[in-house]
Amino acid sequence: MHVWMTRSWFRARTWLESCNAASTFLFCLLLYLVLTGFTAAIFFGDSVDYASSIVSRFHGSYDEFWEFGHVLWRPMGWFVTRVICFFSPGWLANDSDYHVLLVLSSLSWLFGFVAVYLFQRLAWFSTRRFWCASLSTVGFATGQAFLNFTQAGTPYVAGLAMLTLGIYILAVNFDPVGSDRRSLLAGLALASAVLLWFPYVLVIPAAVLIPLVTRRSLRGTLISGFSFAAGSGGIYLAVILGLRLHTLPEILAWIRSASHGIQTGGWIRAGFGFARSFINMGNDGILFKRYLLHDPFNPVPATDLLRMVLAKMLIFYGLLASVVVTLVAAKQKRALLLLTLAAVPVFLFAVQWEGGAIERYLPLYPFLLVAVAVALSGRLTRVRRYVYVGFLVIISAINLDALSRYSYGLREASLSRRASFVPISRLTHFNVLFVTHNGDELASFARSFPWASLNRHKLLHVRAVLEPNVSDVPRWKSKFSESALAAWAKNGDVWVSQRLLSALPRAEWNWAEHDDRRIGWRDLPPFFRGFQYQECIGESDGFCLLAPSISNRDLLSSEMHSPTRESQLKSLK
Repeated sequence: MHVWMTRSWFRARTWLESCNAASTFLFCLLLYLVLTGFTAAIFFGDSVDYASSIVSRFHGSYDEFWEFGHVLWRPMGWFVTRVICFFSPGWLANDSDYHVLLVLSSLSWLFGFVAVYLFQRLAWFSTRRFWCASLSTVGFATGQAFLNFTQAGTPYVAGLAMLTLGIYILAVNFDPVGSDRRSLLAGLALASAVLLWFPYVLVIPAAVLIPLVTRRSLRGTLISGFSFAAGSGGIYLAVILGLRLHTLPEILAWIRSASHGIQTGGWIRAGFGFARSFINMGNDGILFKRYLLHDPFNPVPATDLLRMVLAKMLIFYGLLASVVVTLVAAKQKRALLLLTLAAVPVFLFAVQWEGGAIERYLPLYPFLLVAVAVALSGRLTRVRRYVYVGFLVIISAINLDALSRYSYGLREASLSRRASFVPISRLTHFNVLFVTHNGDELASFARSFPWASLNRHKLLHVRAVLEPNVSDVPRWKSKFSESALAAWAKNGDVWVSQRLLSALPRAEWNWAEHDDRRIGWRDLPPFFRGFQYQECIGESDGFCLLAPSISNRDLLSSEMHSPTRESQLKSLK
């Protein structure tokens, strides 16, 4: 009798929930289509590299196809592209990288909708209030990191969708008869998230503990945890065997290669990056950096910092503090505990490595926005409820304005004009344009605007002389020399940005002095003024053509073989 009543209850509730699911689907679909139709990705991350790697795989080369950090993303893109080529054999004949990038971006877009829908359902199950779930879903979908990467060819949103699926399965009270099977599926979904982007592993403990925290089901936690370990471990083991990594040092080298030599960290960078993940700061990040580093070339007064940067940070952290206070006051221990279990490892990792990257905090999106929904569903005064709504509306409006297709078009046109200083007729596949550092927007032009005609046809090859906070910064002279000589060996031209000849950096050049103590702006002009140039095109933002003279070749050759200051100090020790 008890079993019959339990099953009848679950069947009745499932029917009611299916009615709600239809309205939820329509709401999420309309919201998602409007948001992605109005906005565009302003940062594509490593999308271009993923596409090139997949194309190389079709040509029989490796090119980091089985990268540790995104072990399933390239194979997924390869498989979908292979299916398309089966029905359209000539699809990759021309602009192959462009078409593969289109596949990756489409996959990310589809996974983005899955993430939005699953989150809305998760928020509804957590609050049983449609308006609370919908408002928090708007905050989820308009968060800068999500809204940006859902339209880029990166694995972050795909991993987030699988993470949300795993949390959804574990958080919702299903029929106890099939709970073991569902816990098993949840563990596999969480494993897929990690295999798409490894940092999702930081919130896996919080996810697998959901059955124990919410329903006191130790069995569900153990099954999902075992399923996650078996699924992720099995795939990684298969890849290691396939790559023929036989020793521990070889495996560790493969794992470390996923960091790409990045060495940035720190609490301040992590705190600022966390806010930037949810709310667009524009170029305010460089102002914040200049203020903290006491930039002597472009100092930032505290009043300007307060007006331009801290106001947005106060909005975000004000919302975060209000949510925590509300959860504590309402004694919502479960939501607060799960949020804490997820946030602590994510922040500790961000402090140690690349905490300024906006994607670093995507693993927190489901936990934090569900906490917002739970806080909204509590007994709040009308004023506090309006404050919550106001915070979310302001954050969404800022992000929609910054990521709008209109703003995207203005930036693309501005950078295209700068790139056009070098006539297209003089651009070949072996020409190289050198800019000051990776903060120069032209350095990321190919990555941020892959659909532009110059980038689609791969006519513009831009390299940064400096990439601060990377391990090989002391070798910047030898790296430049090596690249220049290689371009000449292929009968290409070497163009140097006139900014590298300027005595002082301008504020709009996105340079922050002391960002990397191993290099300063005053090291650049003396080096580049020592070369001979054939001609200079454009104004201060133009380029100078490096002459392939004997004296220039001798100077570059000597720089290639000269020891860096760091190596000299090691030899003295």
